[in-house]
Amino acid sequence: MADFEVHLDEENELRFNVTAEGTDATASVKSRMVLESSKMDLVFQGTTIPGGEVSVIVPSLKGVLNEGLYNTRLEVVIDDRIFTPLQLTANFKQSVKVMAEAIVTRRPARPSVVANVIRVNPPTQAKKPLTEDQSSRTINSTKRASSSSRNDELRSLLRRVIKKQE
Repeated sequence: MADFEVHLDEENELRFNVTAEGTDATASVKSRMVLESSKMDLVFQGTTIPGGEVSVIVPSLKGVLNEGLYNTRLEVVIDDRIFTPLQLTANFKQSVKVMAEAIVTRRPARPSVVANVIRVNPPTQAKKPLTEDQSSRTINSTKRASSSSRNDELRSLLRRVIKKQE
């Protein structure tokens, strides 16, 4: 389990409270954080901040380290002596980033289908010529009919003519 997390692809600032007892005011006090990996150890110098804090800046280590757990330690150097007041486990991981991209696609146009009704007349047989009497009746009845009933009259007339021809 990690004691703290560090982002690999960002600069991180770590702060530690450090108290050195038993030293005189003229002693040289420096702090550093050591990161241990299987191939190498990395050392990051600390800066003393008023109030007994030490700030350590860990730069982006993307491409240097892989994600995972690493042992770290805080070293305090007083004159020529090295003290290790803290040993921690750090979890180095990528920071979470969300990216979105708009993708515009055109939907193919659906084919349109148009249908028309076509009236096919049945094949006509050889017709006998109409007599003058029959043709005058047809003309007179057509003139009297309204446009909406004209089709019905023509159909019935055609039926009568076809029956007589048979």
